[in-house]
Amino acid sequence: MIQAQQRQRIVNRHRNAYNSHGFHTNALHWSSKEYQYLLFEVLLGIAVEPGSRVLDFGCGFGDLNGYFAERGIDVDYTGIDLSPELLNEARYRHPDATLFEGDLFELSPPAQSFDYTFASGSLSEPLEDGGDYTRDTIRLLFESCRRGCAFNLLDAAHEWTANRFDLQSFNADEMVAWSRTLTPDVELRRDYAENSFTLYLRRP
Repeated sequence: MIQAQQRQRIVNRHRNAYNSHGFHTNALHWSSKEYQYLLFEVLLGIAVEPGSRVLDFGCGFGDLNGYFAERGIDVDYTGIDLSPELLNEARYRHPDATLFEGDLFELSPPAQSFDYTFASGSLSEPLEDGGDYTRDTIRLLFESCRRGCAFNLLDAAHEWTANRFDLQSFNADEMVAWSRTLTPDVELRRDYAENSFTLYLRRP
């Protein structure tokens, strides 16, 4: 579980961004809507079937739910986020979604209770723990899925990303090897951006 001091820092960071930008991608620390949607498109490369139950970790405004709807993919969407301000906006924008305020370990979803689990941009907070929280979160996201888990991480091989002390980045090959301790079916995508990569973890 995330430490109280780090949790409050993240909540404050998003509160300040939301107060500055309102309902805008900049409030989520995305450079643009186009880039946010590019990451969503890559995540959905795991091939989500209509009617799937999905969990979105670090859901922000629930934009992934809107992305599914825009593409005509009907899903049973659950989102979780630490930020009350972002979730209030998400509840207004997506009244039919199931939304939780808190940490994934507080929600503690039962094993294989979702078809697919996702994390987009929510695993880049520097927590000064060597990436332990990120790996623990990925492990729980995978345990919670019945079909597959997709998430993106910042690429430590990219010079700009590696020098950002306010962001957590990872070695792609190391994360692939670690992910294979969870499942043998791991696919790496790094063909869409210079500073990030996506992993698909599927159940055999």
